[in-house]
Amino acid sequence: MLAAAMLTSPVLGAASEKADCRWQLELFDPRSDTVVGMVPLAVGEPGFRLAYTHSVFGTDVVSRYRIRGGQIVQIGEVFTDPGYGMASSTVDGEGRLTHDDGRLHLELDRPIPALTVRVQKSQNNRIEGAMSVDLGEAVGDGPIGIRPVQTCRG
Repeated sequence: MLAAAMLTSPVLGAASEKADCRWQLELFDPRSDTVVGMVPLAVGEPGFRLAYTHSVFGTDVVSRYRIRGGQIVQIGEVFTDPGYGMASSTVDGEGRLTHDDGRLHLELDRPIPALTVRVQKSQNNRIEGAMSVDLGEAVGDGPIGIRPVQTCRG
C-alpha cells in the first residue's frame, strides 16, 4: 500500500520513480562542496522546515519546503513579527498572507535553485525533516548548503 501511495504522490512527481527510494537533505560546505551531514525526510512526504529565532524580535520564524521534481520549493513561512524582506500586510490581493492564532502565514510556491543558510548559534537555526537537527550545534556558525538527494535500494 505504501509503495502505491508513493508512486502516485504529487510531491514525488513522476510515477516512474521507484517505490524503494527515499529523499534526504545533504548538508554541505558551500565553499568546498564537502558533505558534512545528512537529514532524512519522511517517506511519502519529502518536505522539511527551517526555523530560527528572529534576531530583533526574538520570535520564531519557520519556513516550509517540499521536494518537487528533485528541486527544493518553498511552500510557506510562519512568523509573528515581520522584518526586512518579509511580508507584512494581509491585504496582498492574492490571499497568500493570512493571520491566524497570532501568527502570519505566508503561502508560497517559490523554487529555490540553491539553498544556503547562514547559521548563527545565537539564532537557534534548526532543520526539521524526519528528525530535527540544531544546525548551530551540528555545523557551527557560518554558511551551510542544503540540497536534496534521492537514495534508492537495489
